[in-house]
Amino acid sequence: MKRKQSLGAVLAALVVAMVACGIDAAGEASRAPSAQTPVKIGVAPSLNVSVSGMVDLGLADVRDINDAGEIVGTIDVAGHQHAALLVSGKVYDLGTTDNSGTTPASSSASGINRVGQVVGHGAVGTEEYNFVWTPDAPNGTTGTMRRLLPAPDGSVGHAVRINDAGQVIGNSEASALLWTGGQVVQLGTLMEGGRSGAEAINNFGQVVGTAVRDTPSGDEWRAFLWTPDVPNGTTGTMVDLIGPTSNASGINDRGQVVGAIISEAYLWTPSSPRHQRPRAGRWHGLLQPRGRGAWGFPRGAMDA
Repeated sequence: MKRKQSLGAVLAALVVAMVACGIDAAGEASRAPSAQTPVKIGVAPSLNVSVSGMVDLGLADVRDINDAGEIVGTIDVAGHQHAALLVSGKVYDLGTTDNSGTTPASSSASGINRVGQVVGHGAVGTEEYNFVWTPDAPNGTTGTMRRLLPAPDGSVGHAVRINDAGQVIGNSEASALLWTGGQVVQLGTLMEGGRSGAEAINNFGQVVGTAVRDTPSGDEWRAFLWTPDVPNGTTGTMVDLIGPTSNASGINDRGQVVGAIISEAYLWTPSSPRHQRPRAGRWHGLLQPRGRGAWGFPRGAMDA
């Protein structure tokens, strides 16, 4: 049974994990410790975190937030979900691609980038689509919603994230997808007969997620990193980051990846610059509290 942790405990664990992984308060990564010299972590400092109450954002669901503090999610409009944008405490209905009201229509937002472009999924009647909503001015509250192309296999899939270059990632039944430069690309998978799902994209177009294959003994899943041949390109290489029973859920502009190996969180750092299509790196297990006031040690570093 998983134990619920307080917000203070979670934040404290994160601070300790950042120290263990060589990341300072400004987000800078120091030289990774070797597997032979694990970093010793003392008692976590007190953050004096208090939660005074919850704030009603006015949204039925919240999915993402950008650096300007703009939040995207969904609202209920006459019994149908609509993608929505929250700016300075005010909620804006982004509508759908058919706002005539003659056909039941819905939409939902899943991601927003630095300039306020919103990505998501919608439906008009039984017809589904993915969309990008672009503000008339950067971080504005009025804009235009356009549909994205279907996947090469004809399926619609689901768009999930957008980077600051306007590239969108999503997933079909078979493969992770990348919408870029007016086209949609299937990123493929690591394993023959398997499938892949994208989770995150950085501003250079690197994509991370999980590749899955059905086996007689159950699903086999592996974290992947897809790096374009040129920044924000449409062709690239997918590599296995960690090995079996791993997944990847986030990537920053340094090419660092976070995810999990079974149920253990990790940070993976590439051994070469992001533009050199890294094929190797080192991962560090992130810490978990082992009782009140006691903290564990990093699992060390391993070549991947």
